[in-house]
Amino acid sequence: MITLAFASGFIKPTIAPMIADQCTVKKQHVKVLETGEKVIVDPNATVERMLLLYYWAANLGDFFAIATTYCEKLIGFWLAYMLPGIVYILCPVCMVWAKPRITMYPPGGSSVADGAKVVNLVYKEAKGLKVRDEHWEAVKPSKMMESGKYDAIAERHKPGWISWDDQFVDEMKTTLKAFRVFALMPIWYMADGGTNTILTNMAGSMTTNGLPNDLLNNFNPISTVVAIPIYNWILYPGLRKRGVNFSLIQRISCGYFIGAILNAAAAIIQWQVYETSPCGYHATECKVGTGVSPLSAWLTIIPFWLQPLGGIMVSGSIMAIVFFTYAISQAIVEIASPAFKDPHLIWPFVAIGIANLLASFFNWYFFRNVEHRENTDLNRMGITEEEAAVTDTGKV
Repeated sequence: MITLAFASGFIKPTIAPMIADQCTVKKQHVKVLETGEKVIVDPNATVERMLLLYYWAANLGDFFAIATTYCEKLIGFWLAYMLPGIVYILCPVCMVWAKPRITMYPPGGSSVADGAKVVNLVYKEAKGLKVRDEHWEAVKPSKMMESGKYDAIAERHKPGWISWDDQFVDEMKTTLKAFRVFALMPIWYMADGGTNTILTNMAGSMTTNGLPNDLLNNFNPISTVVAIPIYNWILYPGLRKRGVNFSLIQRISCGYFIGAILNAAAAIIQWQVYETSPCGYHATECKVGTGVSPLSAWLTIIPFWLQPLGGIMVSGSIMAIVFFTYAISQAIVEIASPAFKDPHLIWPFVAIGIANLLASFFNWYFFRNVEHRENTDLNRMGITEEEAAVTDTGKV
């Protein structure tokens, strides 16, 4: 597990930025087509579509888990581990083949180190935690030169310590404000995978007719593979053509709402399992009669199918923060896991469902002003909100 964790740490945060580098358009601008229609050539929308396709391909690979589940059941663990091992051996060969065909940029300086320096100077300027726009302006190199602080700061550190520019300060200010959106994400990740162990055990307490109960969670990637093309080529373009600007904040709020729905469905199914099990509210380890509820284990597909429908909307592109919030959610699940046992298995779904419902509201309420700033930027470009809503923003 430790080896796998290190491998994931090297691979997952690297692939998404590499994919984003393949977008050759770097600046947003307005283009007038021959028909007179205004379109926004938006690299952000293009990268979003590219990352959705990457997410789709990754989940397509998860289908392999269906084969390994049956390999373990019918033959043994050795084959279940050997098959993905062979696939991993082929990956470096594929990377060598792809290297000449992809756009690669030389590594730059550490944005993390520069960001830490900028934030440290900003809080020194603010002399506290209440940071205003003028404090960010004060740490721009051009402003520090005007105020005479540049030389004083440079003398206290090694040559080249001030390696950022004015634009980097603006980007840091925007990024840190955007990070607030991620504060609620641990709530989502508890809904998206945090209760999978309970769902798998619940399936084992139901009538499986020989179906491996741990096979059902593989319907999560199946749902993802089906949903992403629908979102990417039908839902989002269809909303834009009808003048509906389904913004990022609205998508995330909708994702939390789906998290509330899937946990409500799981709670109802678990309640029905308790009601129909020979052992009542102690169904997990039941040995009475058949030992299982007459309800079909296929019902657990409902929450497994809904998880990626919300995840596609909630998951962001700042991978380090996403993984950090996921780690927080898993820590919460581990702390609470001793309570995940009969006869209380309904309540984890209820609690997480309520938390996602509240997060759906709070995410929209506290961050809806982000949408206003987004529309203001469009107006500066000379395009109205209505025109932007019907535009194919992924066109490059």
